[in-house]
Amino acid sequence: MRLRSAHETRPKRGEAKNGDAVVVRTHGEATLFAVIDALGHGEDAEAAAALSIAYLNDVGLQTEIRTLMTGLHRALRGSRGAAATVCVLSSDVLVGCGVGNVEMRSRGTNIPFALSPGILGSSSSSLRAFRQVIAPNDRIALFSDGVRRTLSLEDTMPLGVGDATRALFERFATTDDDATLLVIDAF
Repeated sequence: MRLRSAHETRPKRGEAKNGDAVVVRTHGEATLFAVIDALGHGEDAEAAAALSIAYLNDVGLQTEIRTLMTGLHRALRGSRGAAATVCVLSSDVLVGCGVGNVEMRSRGTNIPFALSPGILGSSSSSLRAFRQVIAPNDRIALFSDGVRRTLSLEDTMPLGVGDATRALFERFATTDDDATLLVIDAF
């Protein structure tokens, strides 16, 4: 299975630095995709997001998802901390885990996603991971809390991934927080 992705991100109104980040990385048959939302705004939040990016760009994609998230938690120690949802697709099997408040929506296959409470780098409880076979034409969205939770993919299914991302971001992103939306299409 292959993926197409698009994302939009912007800092909170009045801020120059963005504490949200997106990682999409493919190695061999596996693709990792993630949205990170560092706590707060500005330079310190951007620094925590950069630590997350560095870790996720270096970790092996065959790493079990809970082990991967535990490593991200360790990588963020001493920083402001972050919420994150990280997924890895290998063949047609999607595994993922979210800590904090980076939400997921899907259209097509119903993904059994439940957030784990906590803050990566500071405190987290047991990690709730999922494993789900996905199908071609499934659409998945990950988004930070700067995007309204009422986000629905329904109206965007006829659109390509880039147009869908722009339309959703325009409709659901707020300006009172860093805002990030990543949309993934399976094909």
